[in-house]
This record gives sequence, C-alpha cells and structure tokens, in this order.
Amino acid sequence: RAVIAGEIDVDVDDVVDAVDVACQGKRFCVIDGVGFPGVGSCVGLSNADVARACGAPVVLVGKAGVGSAIDTHCLDCALFERAGVPVLGAIFNLAPTDGFYAAEKIRQPLETFFARSRPRETCYGVVPSVDRLVGAREKADATTADAAVAHLMANVDFRALVEDTVFDVYNRRPSRRVRRRPSSQNDGRGGGTGGGGAAEVRSAIEARARESGAVRSTS
Repeated sequence: RAVIAGEIDVDVDDVVDAVDVACQGKRFCVIDGVGFPGVGSCVGLSNADVARACGAPVVLVGKAGVGSAIDTHCLDCALFERAGVPVLGAIFNLAPTDGFYAAEKIRQPLETFFARSRPRETCYGVVPSVDRLVGAREKADATTADAAVAHLMANVDFRALVEDTVFDVYNRRPSRRVRRRPSSQNDGRGGGTGGGGAAEVRSAIEARARESGAVRSTS
C-alpha cells in the first residue's frame, strides 16, 4: 500500500545493480523468482519486469501433471512473452512416484507437447516427490542439501539447460538494462521485442561462450 500510495519508491535499477554485484566473478548466475510470474505487479516489478531489466531468459518451475501443468505453463509464459522475455522451457516439480500422474508416466506426454506445440522451449525434466526430501527447506543441513542436489541432477537435464542459456542470444547481449530514457535514444538493447541486432551479434556471442568453455551439443 505504501508503494502504491507513493510513500516508498521502488526502482528497478536497484534490483539490476544488486544482480550485477551478485554476478561479479561468476560464470553463471541464477536469479530466483518469487512466487508465480505476476508477483510484484502491484508495485510495477513483476518477475517478468525483473527478468527483462536483468536481461535474463526464464525457466519456469511448475507443479507436475499433464493437462493442468501444460495449461498453467502456457498461462505463465504469456506474461513473460508480453514483456519480451524468452522462456527457455520448464521443469515440472513434485510429481507422484506412482499412480496415474506418476513421474514416469507424464514425462513423455510433456516432452511430446513441447516438441509439437512449443518447439522453441524444452521440458528439462520431471522431478518426483520423495519422502526423504519432505521439509528440506526447513532442515537446511548439508546432508539434506546434498540429497536434494543429487535428486535434481538425476531428474533434470542441466547440461541442456546450461547450453540453452549460454547460447541464448537474448541472454548474452552486452547489456539489456532498462533505464528511464526517451524512446528516441533506444539502442535496440532493451525490451526484448525488437528486431535487428540479435542476428548481428550471434557470432560474437557464441565466440564468447566458446571462450568460456561452453560446448554446443550435437545430439
């Protein structure tokens, strides 16, 4: 209410600056969103707004299923697409280990849907729910953390995810900061919906990625 009333100022540049600091000295940085895509819209800083300002492509993490999971994914994508932010794909979490919607039974339908209907995106994995990780967030001990990482690595194609991120033209452009400046001064780097520029820098982007040790999969 205070932000809406104008009593507290919220500046997206502060968010971008914080992300820049967190990224210093790192080859890869994950920006964790908050809640669902529209969270923060009430103060003009939805997850889509933050992703656009930071120049970060998005991977959506949703609840597992088939029809409902796909419907929710498409709805969530709409907000990012409207902001000009590319969605690389999705990870479906907390799938049952047995029953009609068991992880092993829904993986293929999800992958088939993405291949047919959203070919520019990837289903990176379906993560089953396991009893030993229930309450893992609250435990936050080293053993539980190691178990959670191992579980994710076994069920998510992180190699494909990292490769898609590294070679994504949007993500590797020199700068996508959204600054308050007149539209006449727009240099084509903001907004994510613009044309020219992306193709022109692709070769330079891929060269930088290769210099960083990235290797494009041929499989």
